[in-house]
Amino acid sequence: MREILRHQTIALLVSVMFLGVILLMAYGRIYVAPYVGLDFEPSTGQIRTIFSNAADVDLRDGDYIKQVDSVTFEEYDADIRVQLFPAVAPGTILTMRIERDGEERTVLWETPDVNLWEFENRLLNVWLLGLVFWLASLSTILFVRPRDNRWLLLIAFYNITALWLTAGDGSQWVVFRGPTVMRMALWMALPIYLHLHWTFPRPLRRVPAIVWVLFYSGSLVLAALQWANLIPAGLAYLAFVVAIVGSVVLLGMHYDTQPASRSALRSMAFGVSIGLLPAAILAVMSSFYDTPLLGRAGLIFLILVPLAYFRTAYRRQFAEHSLRANQAISLIIYLMLVAVLGTTILSVGLTWADFAGAQLVIGSLLLIGIAAISALAFSRFQRVVERYLLEIPYESGQVAHIYAERITRSLDTPTLTTVIQDEVLPSFLVRQSALLALRDRRWQLLYAQNVAEVTCLTTPALIESFIAQDGVYQRPATDGEADRPCAWVRLVLNLVYDGDLVGCWLLGSRDPDDFYGPGDISTLRLLANQTAVAILNAEQAERLRALYEANIDRSEHERRELANSIHDEILRNLAILNNSVPDEALTDDYEDAYANIDNSLRRLTSRLRPVMLDVGLYSALEELCDSLGERPDSDSSIHFALSTSDAFHTYPAQVQESLFRIAQNACENAIRHAQASDIVLSGELSPEQITLIIEDNGIGFEMDENSTYSTLLANKRFGLVSMYERAELIGANLHIGSVQAGGTAVEVSWRNPNAD
Repeated sequence: MREILRHQTIALLVSVMFLGVILLMAYGRIYVAPYVGLDFEPSTGQIRTIFSNAADVDLRDGDYIKQVDSVTFEEYDADIRVQLFPAVAPGTILTMRIERDGEERTVLWETPDVNLWEFENRLLNVWLLGLVFWLASLSTILFVRPRDNRWLLLIAFYNITALWLTAGDGSQWVVFRGPTVMRMALWMALPIYLHLHWTFPRPLRRVPAIVWVLFYSGSLVLAALQWANLIPAGLAYLAFVVAIVGSVVLLGMHYDTQPASRSALRSMAFGVSIGLLPAAILAVMSSFYDTPLLGRAGLIFLILVPLAYFRTAYRRQFAEHSLRANQAISLIIYLMLVAVLGTTILSVGLTWADFAGAQLVIGSLLLIGIAAISALAFSRFQRVVERYLLEIPYESGQVAHIYAERITRSLDTPTLTTVIQDEVLPSFLVRQSALLALRDRRWQLLYAQNVAEVTCLTTPALIESFIAQDGVYQRPATDGEADRPCAWVRLVLNLVYDGDLVGCWLLGSRDPDDFYGPGDISTLRLLANQTAVAILNAEQAERLRALYEANIDRSEHERRELANSIHDEILRNLAILNNSVPDEALTDDYEDAYANIDNSLRRLTSRLRPVMLDVGLYSALEELCDSLGERPDSDSSIHFALSTSDAFHTYPAQVQESLFRIAQNACENAIRHAQASDIVLSGELSPEQITLIIEDNGIGFEMDENSTYSTLLANKRFGLVSMYERAELIGANLHIGSVQAGGTAVEVSWRNPNAD
């Protein structure tokens, strides 16, 4: 405990130190930097805004500053420690050399008094966004658990971002060495950003600590060299580009290699996009229409960026508390959009309009338009935010219908529990739940979501108490009851079918207030009844699947026994019988008949159980193509084009047998029914995945894409049914494509679940 408090104290002290630097930079930007009546682009010297309404102003927006008194722009641009404008008092005359339309001229510029316009431009700017990032770091320090490596990285990410944002805001005035501080922060952002996104949301793989130590040390050295002005100033921007691009690449690697993180990453990408895209668009419009107000309005959206990271990193930890304001998030984002859109339309409209009362007319029309659009579009906008940002799949009123439709296809327990956890309960903002099933008079835990205590859930006495609380809302535990078993449970729903108890559904914390009203309980009761039926269906389907699998295994065993019997007994006895025939009785007819019987028995043996399956699937399929090509009753040419890195690699016996039977069935269909002249067996075998493709140029048949198991049986396509059953048995994907007079293609793919 002391170690944890020590880490928190150190993190808090460091964060306060960052706050001191941030506020110092903001103070320098707002109060110390000289008020000269204009703002300019530090990279080019172009004047962006002139804060003066004097009629005799000789400067214009768009002029390029070449020199101010004795300081040239080249000197200012070459050394980030040089100030272009000196500290001046109002009324000071500055001699400025500027460039306008390709011509240079000298202008005597009298600095005006400080006006509200210029002060507002400095006050309402990027440094406020840096303060938001710092507040996010403070929230992480105070409220986030556990205090692990990701905790430290998230704090560092927020603080270093806040620092370069604040130091970069107004860096053209070179107050308190702001440009240097910004570039130093960019150097340190490089390892912090990459380290965070390597670890977030889960580490890609373990990296030796010395690698990160060297990375941070190198960046720290470069930051020190930047302070001493010993390296080019532009290198820091290159480091920042590498940090951003590298972070995006790492997040893409997470998405590709960690399927469990994809939902979180999609949600974060949606939140970051809402923050960045409007801000970027408004910044471009601000430059195009020469309206700085648009650029500052876009900063509102950037607040969503740190919030998106915070929510994504710790959404599971705060399952009970982090989304209390879910119902208000959509409204807040919508109001932000309306505010920015309204500001944009008003600014552009006033730029174009040139008549008395334009502001009143445009403002009135804008308010009417916003009211009309809100009435028509807000509900749809809210649904988009809930679906992609808050991950609420469906509206609660639609869940019962959608759930009833989905569970008809959920004929196994894992699929059923996935539908409940990922689609049903999020739509009711339920963050904690567990599902128990009564099977063979024993309670079985089907799943537990965001629940720490699991072992007590199958305690018979506790389950009996759950059953007795059916449909009754349980208030949150008081301080004296905090240690009661499963204190997280708020609602218990018994799963009953035809008067028999089949399970128990436990529901816990729910946004925004952990309360389940009568209407909620009624709807959830309907879902519980459907779940009871689904559990029984899944149990029955699993039993039938196990029975079918046992039948397949028994059939393969019988085939194997029969093949061995033919090979070891009949063929051996036939050979003995042939050897006992006198040489004078060995006529040509006898030898032909013997050869035909021997070949037929060997083909039968191969069809029953290919011996080469013991060597490997590749060898068995190669032998299959050879034997089919030699059949006297077939005119088909069989082409074997299967690629593999290891022809002798073996897979689980059931997988090899099922895939072999599918390929055998497809080839037999092409020969016997499709009248194909060419058959190609291709694909690829690797330790991670198997892909088999059997194509023919036969007569084909009409294959309905919506064909079901029942329709295939009704149409007496037993071969196709068998192929689909075998593919499902091993978890493979089977696709059959065929058109009348256009040939047939059968593709089956199986992925090794044990592959890395």
